[in-house]
Amino acid sequence: MKKKKLLFILIPSVVLLLLLILFLPIPVGTLEDGKSLDFQALTYRLIRWDRTLTYIDGSTEPYVKWSIYAPSYRNSPILDLWTKARENESNESYFTATILEIRENEMLVEEEGTTPYYHEKFLCKLQENTKFSDGSEPIPRANLGVGDMVYVAYLGDILETYPAQIPNVTRVVQISTPIPYNASYIHVDGSGEHEALFFSFAENAPNDNRPLPIAEIESQEELKQILSSLKATDSYTEGVLWKNSALFDLCDTYGEEFFQNKSLLLIYTYESSSSNAHRIRRCYLKDGVCTVEVEALIPQSGDCAMAGWVVCLEVEKSEIAESSFDAYRVSQQF
Repeated sequence: MKKKKLLFILIPSVVLLLLLILFLPIPVGTLEDGKSLDFQALTYRLIRWDRTLTYIDGSTEPYVKWSIYAPSYRNSPILDLWTKARENESNESYFTATILEIRENEMLVEEEGTTPYYHEKFLCKLQENTKFSDGSEPIPRANLGVGDMVYVAYLGDILETYPAQIPNVTRVVQISTPIPYNASYIHVDGSGEHEALFFSFAENAPNDNRPLPIAEIESQEELKQILSSLKATDSYTEGVLWKNSALFDLCDTYGEEFFQNKSLLLIYTYESSSSNAHRIRRCYLKDGVCTVEVEALIPQSGDCAMAGWVVCLEVEKSEIAESSFDAYRVSQQF
């Protein structure tokens, strides 16, 4: 009887001990935020996620969930497991685009492509729960306009139609607004070697993205000073900068009356061929920076003579008040 009684007590105790060894979760650490808890047992790994998700429009929401993993994940970094935990969630995908058309329940956009001349169009379906913001706070949909650069976030697949359709747009984030302008293009030299010269009075600085020198002119007197400084260079006196260029007649075109409400942006660009032409692809304001994209139109065949141009942009002063400036060259072959 004593042996049976001992076995009756011993067997359940051993079973219970084995269960505890195999299945008892032991806390082993936390994630960097100190909230997500990590537990490990011999037969599984358990993590209580307690994190904050941040979306592209700056909005946040809590993410609190338990996740269980097989023993093979016992030594996996916890951040790798965080990625795995989100694999089966409804993650938003997003891309950068420019608005082409806005209709009642849909929006036609052009994606910022991976090459300067490839831009795919998408028809975005706007839902009742689609959120609109400027990156810091919600905005009404009416604040969006043609020419705005936006992030488009969506769930699910893109339909293979033409244009491609995105049925479930979750949020649209306005990241820049277009600036109205008038543009003209002046051929100024036949060498195309005066970028550094124009950078001497430009308001941006060279970097690896090959910006173009751009300067804001706010008065006729300021314009006279810049043209006088160019005339004082060896490039002008030696005839490398063309003396008969329309550049040196700008003071006749832009008087004090023009500068009362407008500014003149001067941008210098050069090409390896004088056959290339130019147009403004986009002029926009983003985060206090006025950016101008000058598109070089490159024909299938042309000469090999380098040439320089000055792009003249007329803009309202109110549109670029207290802005800094950048200009870039993009190319398109036709």
